[in-house]
Amino acid sequence: MKKAKVDKPFLVISMLLCGLGFLLFFSVSLGTLETTSGFLRTIIKQVIALGLGLSLMIFIAYSKQFDYRKLKYASLAIFVAVIVLELLVFLPGIGLEIKGARRWIDLGVASIQPSEFLKLGVVIFLSALCAEYGKKLSKLKPLFFAILLTLGVVFVILFLAKDIGTFLVISIACFGILFISKASNLHLFGLAGLGATTLLGAVYFFRPYAWGRLTSFFNITEDALGSDFQIDQSLWTIGSGEIFGRGFGQSLQKFSYLPEPLGDSIFAVTAEEWGFFGSVILILLFLFFVIRGFNIAKRSKDVFGQYLVTGLILLIGAQSFINIAAMLKLFPLSGMPLIFVSQGGTALLGALISVGIILNVSRFAKKKI
Repeated sequence: MKKAKVDKPFLVISMLLCGLGFLLFFSVSLGTLETTSGFLRTIIKQVIALGLGLSLMIFIAYSKQFDYRKLKYASLAIFVAVIVLELLVFLPGIGLEIKGARRWIDLGVASIQPSEFLKLGVVIFLSALCAEYGKKLSKLKPLFFAILLTLGVVFVILFLAKDIGTFLVISIACFGILFISKASNLHLFGLAGLGATTLLGAVYFFRPYAWGRLTSFFNITEDALGSDFQIDQSLWTIGSGEIFGRGFGQSLQKFSYLPEPLGDSIFAVTAEEWGFFGSVILILLFLFFVIRGFNIAKRSKDVFGQYLVTGLILLIGAQSFINIAAMLKLFPLSGMPLIFVSQGGTALLGALISVGIILNVSRFAKKKI
């Protein structure tokens, strides 16, 4: 099979998201200047993650030694490896617990969030599984087995780690892969309904904090200093940006008023500093990213590549739009970072590895559109 060049429009969009994302991150990080060491540490960590991520992206996308089709044969080993890595968060002395959640592994000089690699491993494994099953997925038993095998163990681990947001994003990506496969839509939506009911029940009985966010979203309860505080501050922050924003680094809300300004609330600060105009540009870039990614999936010469790209695009796109929607109170707060923009080296690294794989698939794709 003759190799083509990578998809340039997708590469350009990805680079624009990286560049704009770091600019927005730097602008919001100025809120930590009250402690110079904290500011420098924050920036350096993000620069290292960005540099490492871009290096891996370029290697995966362009290297003659890397062929995405090899991932299909290594999918089970990858899946087992990321499961084992995720389980390390529960080991004393290795796993870190922050704000009641166990999502990080302590490396001494830094920490990593293994769930970001778990997302990749699940998508690779399910893509290979669906490519192998083929038409058998039209029957309920193979479909149920594929979902149970892929999502069952992942749900248990992430639920115990109090990382419901990551499981939601993984579920959306898996649903997308199964939707474009040979699976029966009737069976698929039935199992999705059963899974959603199970998840809501588990949250209601065992995760009162997450349930509080749901009730806050639907205005069932009013707790201005509790579950409603972050979203109320977020809406105030976004509205204060008006059309063109306060200007680069000029946010007021990032100084103690808005929770997690460098994390899941970074879009709100972006809207305050860059206004409606800047926010729309960022949203459009994510939209173009998703559309062009689906275009690459459509042109893939094999179903594994099609499933793989679809899942990876949904991992990034779904999380990004859920984050933005949550800040606008169009979706319950999830605590997930905004890809390419929020603080979090592991999330940025995982996203750039995903971009590299998608670009690698585009090298073997049919004629570009």
